[in-house]
Amino acid sequence: MKWTLLSLLLGLFLATGCLLDSGSSSSSSTSADSSSEPEATVATGEQPSDQAEWDSIRWLTAQGPSGAGATQVMTLDGQITEDGRFVRFAWDRFPWSGNALGHFFVWDGSRWVGGKFEWITTGGQALKTLHNITGGYNGHRTPARGTPVAFAWTSADGRQRSNLIKDTWR
Repeated sequence: MKWTLLSLLLGLFLATGCLLDSGSSSSSSTSADSSSEPEATVATGEQPSDQAEWDSIRWLTAQGPSGAGATQVMTLDGQITEDGRFVRFAWDRFPWSGNALGHFFVWDGSRWVGGKFEWITTGGQALKTLHNITGGYNGHRTPARGTPVAFAWTSADGRQRSNLIKDTWR
């Protein structure tokens, strides 16, 4: 039952993400800032498609480890809710036996800047509040509406990771 529901949710999020991506790409082409927004790269060989972006992250580490050099071991999907108060997550598997870290990043025009914003309990969490970001936890600042943002999960020690999931701050 749990896996069936998770599979349905993952399918829904993936379908919604595809629809949103196709709709946003036509509108972003008219945006003045669209040229500075990061593009997903095509995976070649063994490296994940977001490896170059991941390697250039400037980590905020006052309240959590750096995930620099982490190996991608899972696929994450997600989206900020319409009211901007939460992020919804879906994942293919939770590879860690304990808690994980949720990370939040803001695009500064040339790279992602960010770090831990919340703990992810064992097994994963489908909904997380964005209160820590708006509250300034770990040096985070609330981005301006329309700013490209990203989320990722890492193991508690920062050595393993998910992919980067991208959205726009609401």
